[in-house]
Amino acid sequence: MLDTAGKLLERIIADRLEAFTEGPAGLADSQFGFRKGRSTIDAIQKVLSIAKAAISGKRYHRGTKKYCVIVTLDVKNAFNSARWNHILSALEKMGVPPYLRRIIASYFSDRVLEYSTDDGAETYSVTAGVPQGSVLGPILWNAMYNKILGLRLPQVK
Repeated sequence: MLDTAGKLLERIIADRLEAFTEGPAGLADSQFGFRKGRSTIDAIQKVLSIAKAAISGKRYHRGTKKYCVIVTLDVKNAFNSARWNHILSALEKMGVPPYLRRIIASYFSDRVLEYSTDDGAETYSVTAGVPQGSVLGPILWNAMYNKILGLRLPQVK
């Protein structure tokens, strides 16, 4: 859980980071999750539009009808599996300045999970993941997984 000062710092970092993730070298246009002005309805409408365009051609020999495939991902334990070095590398590729990447690297460092057991309090060093419920978590997640959305698939002939 983050305190009020931590949440305020996250909001400042997020505002600066969004200038890059929403810029020309930022997130793929096909990324809809966790973004302002983009909804599930927008994503569904885009999928339907692509599918309708693909099947609108004629079927006869050498026709223009195409195939359309939808691939979905459900990443198990998603936010907890985000590798910090991959996030920082993705931010660098998006042109995020070094000072901001250093702040985010510091944000990741020395993270500890504290929990209670029957024998008393225990701690565990956290070495990956983005904090769930945080302001930065979704932005950092999008940055790391953005490369998948930019993969070019082979053209079917």
